[in-house]
Amino acid sequence: MRTFWITRPRQSGLKTQAKLERLGYGALVDPVIDIEEKPITAIDKPYQGIILTSQNAVFALKDLQSPTPIFTVGDETASEVIGQFPMHPVQSAGGTSDDLIKLIQKTGDPKGLPFLYLRGVDIHRTLKADLDTMGYKLDEAIVYEAQEQSIHPDNFQ
Repeated sequence: MRTFWITRPRQSGLKTQAKLERLGYGALVDPVIDIEEKPITAIDKPYQGIILTSQNAVFALKDLQSPTPIFTVGDETASEVIGQFPMHPVQSAGGTSDDLIKLIQKTGDPKGLPFLYLRGVDIHRTLKADLDTMGYKLDEAIVYEAQEQSIHPDNFQ
């Protein structure tokens, strides 16, 4: 049997493992990073929308009281939000951060309330700078951090 080495964070790695095993493959979950959730303050300010570019930030919506629209970069993050918080309206850009910016331009109001970007410590693109140049206001909250993990060589014997 062919076995796959899954290096994703444990929670998403276990989901991938289950999918592979249903397809008849072996799968070893050995994360090279772990996601550390950061404490966040309550989201009590009104926002035009909340932006997520990672499934790792979905947990931060747990105390959100109002049905603020959620904008995600991809469909998997949107599905995760819908699964956990079905009362929140969710729109997926279905692709890249460029697609997400286009979605915000299409549905948002640069003169309206700010957006809130729930993100990790490390990011690949500064959405704030991009949206600022387009006239949108964006607050950011760091809600998780990826922590490097050691690979366990005993798993490969």
